[in-house]
Amino acid sequence: MKLKRKVLLFIAALTALIGILGSTIYAEEINVYIDNQKIEFNITPEIINDRVMVPLRVIFEQMGAEVSYNRWNKTVTISKGGNKKAVLQTDQEYAEIDGAQRFMSAAPVIMHDTLFVSLRTAAEISSAEVSWDGDTKSVYINTLYPQSEDKTRLETFGNKHILSSYNKAEYMDFKIDGSMLVLTGKTDNSEITSVELKVNNVQKYASVKIEDEFTLKINLSECGITENSTILVYYSTDKGTSKMYWGTSQGITVGKDGDEYVFSYPMPLESNNAIDRKWKNPDAYLNSGINSELVKLSNSICKNAKTDYEKLSLINDWVADNIYYDYDAYYEHAESAGYSAYEVYSNRRGVCAGYSNLVQALVQAQGIPCRCICGYALGLSTTGYWNDKNINEKTNHQWNAAYVDHRWVNMDTTWDSGNKYEGGKYVAKARRFDAYFDITDVMFAYNHKIIE
Repeated sequence: MKLKRKVLLFIAALTALIGILGSTIYAEEINVYIDNQKIEFNITPEIINDRVMVPLRVIFEQMGAEVSYNRWNKTVTISKGGNKKAVLQTDQEYAEIDGAQRFMSAAPVIMHDTLFVSLRTAAEISSAEVSWDGDTKSVYINTLYPQSEDKTRLETFGNKHILSSYNKAEYMDFKIDGSMLVLTGKTDNSEITSVELKVNNVQKYASVKIEDEFTLKINLSECGITENSTILVYYSTDKGTSKMYWGTSQGITVGKDGDEYVFSYPMPLESNNAIDRKWKNPDAYLNSGINSELVKLSNSICKNAKTDYEKLSLINDWVADNIYYDYDAYYEHAESAGYSAYEVYSNRRGVCAGYSNLVQALVQAQGIPCRCICGYALGLSTTGYWNDKNINEKTNHQWNAAYVDHRWVNMDTTWDSGNKYEGGKYVAKARRFDAYFDITDVMFAYNHKIIE
């Protein structure tokens, strides 16, 4: 009798163990991306009972939050900016989020001495857009544009913060604080001496010094905004010439949603993100068969670079400074225009496809993944803004994205270059800025739509 009871207990324990092991997936690595940057874990996320569970501390600290754990009552407190965001307790399906009791889809659990929470819980606490790609076992967390129940509004308006670029030497940072539009920025162009911010008939000025951050503010309540109004930014040099940085062709507008001022939401952003997420394997965009002259050129350009990111910046600058846009080929629709990387390098000219192919070759010569992207851009011969017609147009442009530091870096050297080849003559123009090097996906979508 005792033997039979022991056998039954053993079978019950074994069944429970199989159930636990069967409910957890260890075989495949789960990748987590926050704002398109891959996060590295000491302990990897897991799938338990068909729910994706992620290490809480790593996720929220990457999003700028503070995480504290009380081992005596087994509670975790998440705060940001000095404000308490959430309080959770292990093995409890209720949590306090923004001061209210919420039921969670799965209770937080401790595994491998680490607290895990479900993706749905992470989304509720962070107010971020969290999605799961089952095909590639990847988690995507977007903190820039949080989820909204009003999908129509999300297509029309973004939030109150738009960053132009991740390039720390050249960027514009637009924020709306109440009725104030605040612009901070930096340029590495030594010729720039002043900057102007303009909305309708209201304008503000500030002096500019290379590598120093500047700030401009406009009270939007004084701008007479009834519908979307374009935000214009001009840089000026000591020579007295004005140069528009972000203007009507970039499509950034400010309007009102009820009593609140808000930025316009770029129409192609959602479709761009949907396509962009499919490029998961950077190694697929490597190439060891680069022309030997282009390899030599790439090595020469990058010889003083200390990081892969610096290599991208140097290649972007070299192509933008030394290659000329072939207006003759563009206007004559010449099929004979050189498109290959070597032809563009040899002739020193090309259209957008030529620029993009040359950039890809020079970047890949450094062992850095780089892809050419086709799409529709609001450049020559377009309206300069998105509408219901051109949002569905066919391809008219090509640019690049290169993979460094666990993320894709956007690059459009055609639009960064001011050089032109026209009437059989090379006309060099001083490059304005690195406006399209490492431009954010949000800013890029104001004038670039990816077409799969």
